[in-house]
Amino acid sequence: MAWVRVDALSKSADATIYIYYGNPGLAPSARDAAGVWDTSYKGVWHLSEEQPGAGRPRVYKDATSNDNHGDDNVSATGKDGKIHRGQKFDDLNDFILVPHSPELNIAGDITISSWIKRAGTQNYGSILTKTNTKHWNYELLISSSSAALDKVMFWSDDTTPTMRHSIGGIVDTSWHHVAATRSGDTVTLYIDGAVSGTGSMDGAFGNNAYPLRIGDSGEDLSAVFHGYLDEVRLSSVARSADWIATGYNNQSDTSVGPNKFIKSLGPEE
Repeated sequence: MAWVRVDALSKSADATIYIYYGNPGLAPSARDAAGVWDTSYKGVWHLSEEQPGAGRPRVYKDATSNDNHGDDNVSATGKDGKIHRGQKFDDLNDFILVPHSPELNIAGDITISSWIKRAGTQNYGSILTKTNTKHWNYELLISSSSAALDKVMFWSDDTTPTMRHSIGGIVDTSWHHVAATRSGDTVTLYIDGAVSGTGSMDGAFGNNAYPLRIGDSGEDLSAVFHGYLDEVRLSSVARSADWIATGYNNQSDTSVGPNKFIKSLGPEE
C-alpha cells in the first residue's frame, strides 16, 4: 500500500498516474508527509499500528507533519480495517488520546471523516472529539437518541444549534465512510461519499487546551465506540462534495474494471 499526492483530478476526464517501485537501491526514504498531506490536514490516523498495551504514549501515529500522535488507551486487539488495518474499540473503556496542540484549535471551517464498522446498532459511538470531558468543541459521532437513532451527527457545545444529523443512518455492521464538514455556518453530513443532510450551526469552536479523543467522547461508558475505526482524518477546511466522494470512491473498492475508480492497469515498463 502507498499514499500518493496527485495535484489535480478531473471529474470529467480520466487521469493517468505512474508508480515507480522495485528499486532496492533507492535511498533515503522518499516519504514526504508534508507533500502528501497539505497544511490544512491537522491529523490523519491510519490506526494500523500494532497495539502494545494500554498506557503507551504516542503509539498511534499521525501521518501528517504535525506529529499529533495518539496515546494508547485501547485494550481490544482486533486490527480489522477497511484499508490495510484499523483498530477495534470494545465499548467498555477504549479510546485514543491525542494531546493538545495548537493545530487542533479549529475555529471555523472543518472536515472530520472516518471509516467505521459498527459491532451493533442503536448505541452511541463517538468517532473523534475535542473535549475536556465536560465541554465539547467539535465531535463526529453516531447518535443513539430516539430522534436521530443510528444517524451520523456533528456536535458542538459552542454553536447554535449544538448539533446536526444525517438524513440516513448506519443500520448494519458493514464498513461505511462517514464525514461532516462545516463551511461558514453550513454543516453537511455524508455517508459513503454522498450528501445526507445539511443545516446551519452558528458560532466559533472554542480556542483552548483540550485534547482530542478517538473512539470515546469522555462523557461516560455509554459514549465509547463499539466496533472498528480506520482512516480518521481532521482538516481545518471544508472539503467539497466532490472531494468527499472521490475519497470514498478511491478507498471503497480498489479492484480494477471499466466502471471502477481504477479503470485499467498498464504494462510494466
